[in-house]
Amino acid sequence: MRLRLAFLVFVSVVALACRETTSPTQFLETATVRFVDVEGGCWYITQGQRSYKPLNLPAEFADDALQVRVTFVRRDDRVSICGGPIIQLLSIQTR
Repeated sequence: MRLRLAFLVFVSVVALACRETTSPTQFLETATVRFVDVEGGCWYITQGQRSYKPLNLPAEFADDALQVRVTFVRRDDRVSICGGPIIQLLSIQTR
């Protein structure tokens, strides 16, 4: 009985560890790059009331109020002192 229980616990832990850590690809046609001056400063990609914290914003796009189009995946497995949903940019271009 104990062996069966241990096996079930092991399988459950492995199944949870193997789950996908990124979401499906998302696209924002009209977004804005924003700089928020907190804790040394944080760059965001915003659209309306939504703000996303990019992991990999290229330096040439670090321009407050820059209008962009982006393709990204959410990275719920990451955290940031800046807060907000963390995203990994797959592509970014100016509008």
